Formats: sequence, structure tokens, C-alpha cells
Amino acid sequence: MSVNIEAFMPSDYYELSSKAASIEKITSIKNQLAEHFHLKQGFELEIEDNEWTEAEYPNIYRIFTPFHNFEISIGNGFTTIDSPWRYSKYFYIADNRTWLRDMFFDFVTALGYNEAIIADEFHGSNHGYGDKNIDMCDYSFTFADWLIEFPIVPKIDFSCFHENIEYDKWHEIEDLYIDDFKECFERKRMLEERFHEYKILTIGHVCGEFILALKDDALVLLNEKTGKPLRCGRIDGISARFNNAGFVIYKGNKCAFYTPEGKRITPYRVQQFDWEWAKSCVMCRTIYNTKTHEEIFRI
Repeated sequence: MSVNIEAFMPSDYYELSSKAASIEKITSIKNQLAEHFHLKQGFELEIEDNEWTEAEYPNIYRIFTPFHNFEISIGNGFTTIDSPWRYSKYFYIADNRTWLRDMFFDFVTALGYNEAIIADEFHGSNHGYGDKNIDMCDYSFTFADWLIEFPIVPKIDFSCFHENIEYDKWHEIEDLYIDDFKECFERKRMLEERFHEYKILTIGHVCGEFILALKDDALVLLNEKTGKPLRCGRIDGISARFNNAGFVIYKGNKCAFYTPEGKRITPYRVQQFDWEWAKSCVMCRTIYNTKTHEEIFRI
């Protein structure tokens, strides 16, 4: 199963055809997420503006998240969380954690929901709806149209989750579920009990073993394995979209790159980083400075 995963949450917003209203809505969501995660930097707003052909290609309003590699967009009557992850990986267990499910939980709850519809792309954006075969991003499409197409959605059960051991045999799973994140809420409760001095902001690892937490109104990266916070001082922003090869911490307009273990390997400067697959090493990732193209780190 190699199709992508998407999550949908019903909303009361139905003004997608209004550019001004949609910009206001997506901006308010961006501000809501930044406030929830106590990040001054990192959430990026993008508008695919097709004003000259919007009858055929509607504008798309989305937010790129600074960690977990999600894209959040709005539609008529629903909010969508997209990711590059495969649908099957939602059901993987590693180190006794449903790691991808934990990541979705972080943003579903940050958006104010307790549950979401989890679906593969063919039960979401990669599907034509109704007699006119319309897309989910079409101005005439509403969440009610989705429900007409898929009226029966089973509730997820923990028995669906499994360790990925038998690569030649796929576990039997449905193409979509309603997930109430029962076990994720329990994991958060246990983390809050263990780290009672902190307010836990993510149960999914931002990178390596680090989760986001708050202590005395200060944002910290807390190593779940060791129980120790990263000693980095003030955090204004985070970027962890490097395929788990490390993360960037921002302080004002300066930033530094850290390894997944939390070792700082660059000074704080005005700089940018990106990653690519290493040419001389299978499955290795290279971090480089986007201005100088200097290799910074390889993992």
C-alpha cells in the first residue's frame, strides 16, 4: 500500500470562494497554531493564487508546519492535514509508540479537535466527487459531498496497529477510519505524569527523541528518553523538516543546526539549511547551507 495519508476535520467555514475571507481564516489558523506551540517563527503561510483561472483552478490556502512535515489547508466545511507519509505507516508501532499517529494527534488537537477522519488519498483529495467528478478543492465542494460518497466510516481499533515485521504480508486495514486517539490521550497523560514540571505540547517526536514542552512559560525541547531538556536558551522558532536528520533552532533572525541527538554543529548566524539524499551513500542524508552549498552534516 503506497498511497498517501490525509486527515479531515469538519468545520463551520464555507467561504472558500472569497479570497479575503479565506486569507483571514487561514491566517487565524496559523496564529492559533503558533500560539498553541509557543513558536514565534516557523509556520509558513502559502496561497496558490489562481485568480485568472479560478473558475477552473480555485485558490488554495495552506500552512506548512515547522515539524512533523504537514500541510494544513481549508475547504468548505472541513480542514485537511496532508503529509508525505504513506497510509500504511499510520498503523506502524515502533518502540511501543504509534509514532505517525502521535504526530497527527499533535496537530488535530492543536486545531481544537478530539478526533479526525483518517483516510488514504483515494478516499480524499485523489477522488472525483458526484456526477461532475469535482475535486475537494473546488469552490462548489463541501464536506457534505464527501459524506455522500463515503457515508460509512468505521471507528479505529487499536488492534489495527502492528509492528512492521513481515514485509511480505500486509495487515488487513480499512481505507478510512474515525480516530478518537484514545491511546494518544493516554500517552499524553503518562508524559504529563512523568514530567509533572512541564506542560506537554507534543507526544510525537519533533526529531530524534525530543518532544516540545513548556516550563515556566519557556519553550523547551525535552528528551523523552533521558528526561533532560536541550540546553539551548531561548527558542523563537523551530524547523525540523529534514527527514529526521536534525533540526534548526531560531533566535530572532539567527539560527543554528542541531543533530537528532541535540548536538549543536553550527554557530547562530543568519543562514538557511536544506537537505538532500547523499550521492555516495545509500539512504544517507546530507544537510547543507543553501547559500554556500557547504555540507554541514551527514547522517
